[in-house]
Order: sequence, then C-alpha cells, then structure tokens
Amino acid sequence: MAVYTVHAPPNAADPAEVAFVREGFSWPAFAFGPLWLARHTLWLALLAWVVWIAAFAAGVWLLKLPANASLMIFLAGQTFLGLEAKALLRDKLTRRGFSLVDVVVGNAREEIETMFFRRRAHARKAAAVAIVPQARRAAAASSGVQDAIGLFPNVGDGR
Repeated sequence: MAVYTVHAPPNAADPAEVAFVREGFSWPAFAFGPLWLARHTLWLALLAWVVWIAAFAAGVWLLKLPANASLMIFLAGQTFLGLEAKALLRDKLTRRGFSLVDVVVGNAREEIETMFFRRRAHARKAAAVAIVPQARRAAAASSGVQDAIGLFPNVGDGR
C-alpha cells in the first residue's frame, strides 16, 4: 500500500494543480542524487549536496581514508538524501503556497487520485448542504427567537 500526501494551492479549481507526493524512501534520489535534485528544481539542496561532496572528497584526501571507509561514508550521505527527498519536495510545495489537504492510502496512483477527487466532491456537497441549516439559524437569531435546550422551544415566547 502506498501513502500519498496531497497538496493544493489555495482556491485550486483545476485538478492539474493538485500535487501528489508519495511517502517513503526515494530510490531515484539515492541512486542519482544531483540529477534527481536538478530534475525537481531543488537548487538549494543541490548546492548543499555539492558542498557535501566537496567536503567529503577533501576529507578523504586529507585523512587518506581507505576505499571501503569512503564508500560507506558516501553511501550514508546518499541514504540520508533518499530518506529526506520527499520532505524536500513537500517543503518546496509549501514555499510555493501549496497546503496539505489530504493523506490518501491505496495500491496504485490512479486509485489514489480517484479516491481523493471523490472525497473532495463529496466534501463539497456536504459543505453546500451544511450552509442551509446555518442560514436558518442566522435568520432565527436575527428575528430574536432562539432555540433553547430542553422542553422550551423558544426562549422569548413569554408563556
């Protein structure tokens, strides 16, 4: 089962504006770190990756680390990138004004998108139906008649 977070800009009317981010480890970010960061336009993270690689190479050269140790350190850095890749994507969406609107769990991306848009349509219908009772309460409050708890239907009847 895949877990996706759903992000949308405020007042998003077009379904194409909605972004789905799959949670979990990112194998493409682990294997192709700088290419993955560039593809997703995460420029600050790419700059941090380049600085980390430069510091890593300088450390290996200065400390004269064996190949096995340098490989393990490099894999640890790439593993960290794979673990944090989806958080970087969510932060990018937040900076662009998107907000988290839902979390959906399903088997395939198409199923998840269908579930989200059905939920969204159902929530809009429920919100439209909920407006009617609120309008009735507002009309009753403006007329001076209010519902009371218990056996007394109207507070201001004077009976």
